[in-house]
Amino acid sequence: MSRGTTFKQCGCRDESTGRLLGRTCPKLRRGNGWSPAHGTWYYQLELPPRADGTRRPPLRRGGFTAKHDVGTELDQARDLLAIAAPGDTETVIRIADAITASMRDTRTLPDPEQVRKADAAGRQAACRRRLARGMAGRQEEAAARDRAQLRRAHPPVPQAPSRAYR
Repeated sequence: MSRGTTFKQCGCRDESTGRLLGRTCPKLRRGNGWSPAHGTWYYQLELPPRADGTRRPPLRRGGFTAKHDVGTELDQARDLLAIAAPGDTETVIRIADAITASMRDTRTLPDPEQVRKADAAGRQAACRRRLARGMAGRQEEAAARDRAQLRRAHPPVPQAPSRAYR
């Protein structure tokens, strides 16, 4: 899983071309760190691929005034993805779908507690479906066994030819 990155960006434009400078603005850096008075904080986190295996766009948000605020939201996004058990790709995909839907609809991350509840409910439903399929298969096997035992115990009685064929 990706750790994500935080960075600063601004809306300054190159005077000769008019293009946005973004992260390359010289006013963003000051000495060995970031300028406290210029630009806003952003984060980017790679999300797992979609169910069909295609790459999903990264989760990218910005406009934070303090590095602490961007770090808090990035940690929340990481916590959401960590809800799934290691190797449980179905749950990770469902959580990533929930994150992208929530960001699209409300511009906020979903509540981790609600995602945990939904994940637990989804796992319970999947377990019930597996059990039902297993029970149905076992019931069918038991019925087939019973039919075979009945055939062995009570072989069919030969019938006399019908009068129509005499």
